Amino acid sequence: VAPANARLPASRSPAEWHQHAARQADLGNMQEAAACYLEAIEAHPENAPLRVNASNVLKGLGRTAEARQHLEHAVKLAPEITGAWYNLGILLQETWWLEEALHAFEQALQLERSNGPTELLGTITRSIGLVLQRSGQWLHAREFLAEIAESYPALAADCDRIALFTWVEDSTSSAMEKRNALVQWAAKY
Repeated sequence: VAPANARLPASRSPAEWHQHAARQADLGNMQEAAACYLEAIEAHPENAPLRVNASNVLKGLGRTAEARQHLEHAVKLAPEITGAWYNLGILLQETWWLEEALHAFEQALQLERSNGPTELLGTITRSIGLVLQRSGQWLHAREFLAEIAESYPALAADCDRIALFTWVEDSTSSAMEKRNALVQWAAKY
């Protein structure tokens, strides 16, 4: 058995690289996990999942600019990977690139919608609602959440809860509008 910090030959498959890097991460060796993923990307530069996994480790190390580069490259290589778009959206949201985050979340939503009311669809929906809120697009947030709630009844309560918060934070809504939204929400649930 090779020691935990043993390097793999470049001829290894992406899955072998991933297993090795994941093992390092599980052992708490995040710098080593990042180095392993970056080495794997050198060996397999067109492998989008390696880039997504590398970005997660890099983000955890506070290397957000590098993480963003790998996620942006991953979605160019494999635009069908919902998780890559979602992770890019999260990273952009956390760094206040809200317009770009919204675009990434919308791409993830478009891919995930075909799977029905999944947990990830709910998570993406919440993320879009929050980005719209943070960018002051309260009405757009409420309209979007109402559309999702209508399309996916299983997500309705969560959408309604987020929409309620958009009323509370909306500085353009009157106190009476906010009160009415709260009363309607309370009556519904």
